[in-house]
Amino acid sequence: MPLQSDLEQISNQYIRSLISESEQKSDVEQIKQESIEKINTFYDYFTMGEWQKVVFGLLYKNEELNVIVIDDLIQKDVLSETDIKNQAKLSALVNQFYNFEFDGNFSTDLAEAAIANIHNQTLSNLSWYCDLLEKLEKHDLAKNVDDEVKMYLSFKASTTKERSRLDDYFLFGRAQECRFLPDVQDLIREANSKATLYSVMSRYYEHDSWNPDFDKVVLDSSTKDDWRKLIWEDVKTERSYFIGKMMNQPISSPEKQTEIHQWILEILNEKSQESKEIGVAIKHWLSIKNK
Repeated sequence: MPLQSDLEQISNQYIRSLISESEQKSDVEQIKQESIEKINTFYDYFTMGEWQKVVFGLLYKNEELNVIVIDDLIQKDVLSETDIKNQAKLSALVNQFYNFEFDGNFSTDLAEAAIANIHNQTLSNLSWYCDLLEKLEKHDLAKNVDDEVKMYLSFKASTTKERSRLDDYFLFGRAQECRFLPDVQDLIREANSKATLYSVMSRYYEHDSWNPDFDKVVLDSSTKDDWRKLIWEDVKTERSYFIGKMMNQPISSPEKQTEIHQWILEILNEKSQESKEIGVAIKHWLSIKNK
């Protein structure tokens, strides 16, 4: 094939130019790493998309990488194409409704399209589809859609940690008459009943978001030992940045905020006694933070 021949030619020229200083080396992985470093020298922010990785793999004759990556990409492309078709079908059905033109399978097609598009429709839209089916006296179809949406909501609540506020479910606003609002409220109550100091603070650190009702309770009931565990056991990376943000968190009551701030200073002071290196590092960080 011409493409393969071209790639082979490019591969030979490319690799020769990159490893001219490493001809005597037998460690292929080391040569590849040196090549990547030279690329990074040329372009500090070099990144590759998924299909670019396939081309890069071809240059290195990495058949295993290509088989895995290509198979994954094909699956994603198939899913994307299916999504596009499902959305087009649902849009066509909605257009039928507003054009006052229907065929005999409208209700069945609407129910199937609504279920196929659950993951990319707003809850308000899904609620409207159910309501419409009931107005058409297709109660079984309406119940099927209703049940599928509730199953999807439960699945998302169990697999996504950012599901503790109404806005996490209603990204584009919500209608008060949305039939799924009570189900969402139940899921939120359940999620927040399991909230920990770590989950609350992680969400605030990563997304600047919190639940003013539930998260405040978690912080106001926290102890110094809870914060000591959070800082030295739960937080694994970016600890100084995390601590800095926690010292000024706005979630708890003002009185508790002052207490937490003081606890953190005490916890850092305790830690600084463990070794000279830790003491110098903490003192240096505090001096920068207090400027």
